[in-house]
Amino acid sequence: MKDQFLSSVHTIIRDRQLVTLLGTFLFLCLALLIYIGVSLHPSELQVVVHHTSYGPTNFYRDKWYYLVSFGVFVVMMAITQCILAYRILQTKGHAFAVAYIWLGYILLVVSSVLFYQVLNIASLS
Repeated sequence: MKDQFLSSVHTIIRDRQLVTLLGTFLFLCLALLIYIGVSLHPSELQVVVHHTSYGPTNFYRDKWYYLVSFGVFVVMMAITQCILAYRILQTKGHAFAVAYIWLGYILLVVSSVLFYQVLNIASLS
């Protein structure tokens, strides 16, 4: 298991562009985690965690620790992005792996905007 992990790390390290993209992606994930951690405030009040225009109410409320799941999502996204980028590099090649990492950047931006808006609404309550 250890040898397989080390060989996969060596495979990724040989590709500078992939290392740069993954490193930047992981750094941005860490920055988003820090933002989420700083923005969360424990409270006895229920905070707005979900907004939709399709339901009977527009704002759905839950306990403050529901917002921790945003951080869990970022961690899971970072882990799966790295693993799948390696697997795509092995099977499909460099171009597809780079394209997949750029797709991860788009997902990170969309989730950052979503988290920012939800945390803004949650801080109002």
